[in-house]
This record gives sequence, structure tokens and C-alpha cells, in this order.
Amino acid sequence: MRDLLLIEFVTAIGEPEFPQKALDYVNSRMPVDHVSLFVLDHELVPHILGAASRAAKRTALLAARIYERAMFYRHDPNSRRISSGSAAGEVMIFRQRASDIRDPQYRDQLYRRFGLLERLSAVRAVNGRWYVFNVYRNVGSGPFRAEEIDLLTDWGPMLVTCTAKHAALAQPALFQDALVHSREYLESLLKSVEPRLTQRERQVCALALADRTVAGIAATLGIGQSTVATLRRRAYAKLGITRLSGLFALCIAKISR
Repeated sequence: MRDLLLIEFVTAIGEPEFPQKALDYVNSRMPVDHVSLFVLDHELVPHILGAASRAAKRTALLAARIYERAMFYRHDPNSRRISSGSAAGEVMIFRQRASDIRDPQYRDQLYRRFGLLERLSAVRAVNGRWYVFNVYRNVGSGPFRAEEIDLLTDWGPMLVTCTAKHAALAQPALFQDALVHSREYLESLLKSVEPRLTQRERQVCALALADRTVAGIAATLGIGQSTVATLRRRAYAKLGITRLSGLFALCIAKISR
């Protein structure tokens, strides 16, 4: 039975059912409630490749979208660990418990909202890009045992490599348009937060949310750095904030509603 599930998992690479087949295969080795798959772009911003859940079928997908769009990855210790680098081909295994999360919005909007207890992440660089294979346990399922963490360490390389292959086959244009799509989403979100913002003000704020510097924003938009500063100041005045953290708070509140 396990071999059949492995074959189904591998043959689903590049197909829409790949996340579900990944969940089925992992559950043949150890019980998990959800899986989510991510790829990181050149700025180490995660983009969802797929997700699946055992019971409530859309739980993992909804949680992954909130994680991505609310930019909770900024509070995820995995982001800091990945940025420190790793040897080529080496798989890193990270564990995150709900109780370990310091940011209250990240903890409440994801882990408490969906009843998640903890997450194990298998992370690996494949062909110059980072891929993440996450497995989750709900509160009712209990924590991962030491032998289960060892098991994921053993076959994590295969899981992440298959995820990378799936990304290459299923979404070949992901890296070319990921930043464009992110900007479009953020600009749309900012328009819903404050309709009085001009298009240029929304563009500047969206790029600031994407962690671009003033110089980077100026280069992207083809305007001067002083113009960027002026546009940002005007936008912040309309929004009633004075710093980038306030902009994050407004956007996260809007997404939560």
C-alpha cells in the first residue's frame, strides 16, 4: 500500500492533485493533518505551490494564502534560518510550535484560528531556489515524536526535490510574474484600505510592503528618490500613520476582516 501511494505521489508531479497525493503518502509514514508547499523567490518571499488537508479540505490552502498575503512570513523564524544559507543540497528540518510564535497576530490568525499545534518544515535549495515542504499537526493530534522528526529528516530530500520538480512543471512562469502579481495584489489591498490614495502612492506603498528600499522603489518606478519620499509621506498622511509598521498593521487588519 505504501509503495502504491509513493508511485501515485511521484506520478502526480506537475498535476493539480500533487498536494493531496503528497499528503496521502506522508500519512502512510506518519500521521499529519495538513501539508503546504512553498517556493521562495529571489527576495526570499514565499509563494504557495499547493496545500491539502485530511479533514476540512480547504483549511491548509486558506491558511497558506493568509500566511502569504498577510506577510506573516516576516515573523516566521524559518525565514531567518533560510537567509543564513545552507550547504548545496542539504536539507534543513525546522520545528515550530504554536507556543513558540511571538507575534500575536501570526499566532492567532493562523495557529489558533485553525487549531494548529505545530509544524515541521523540510527546506532545501534546488537549482538555486529554496523549496519548503511543511507538515502540520492539529491540537487534537498531539505533538510530533522524536522518531517522526528523524523520519522526515530521512525522506525530506525526496519530498522537497519532488516539490521543486512539480513547481517547474506546473508553474513555469511563477518566478517571472510573482513580483508583478504580488504588487498588483498589494496595490488592490491598499486601494480598499484607503480609496483616496493615488496610483503612484499605492505603487510606492506596495513596494515598501515588499521590503524595497527607497532607492529600489525609485529604480523600479523610474522616479527620483525624493519623489518616492514625498509620495510615501503623502500616503502615510492619508492613512493616518507615520511608519511602515503602521502600514503593515492596516493591511493585516483589512485581510483579517
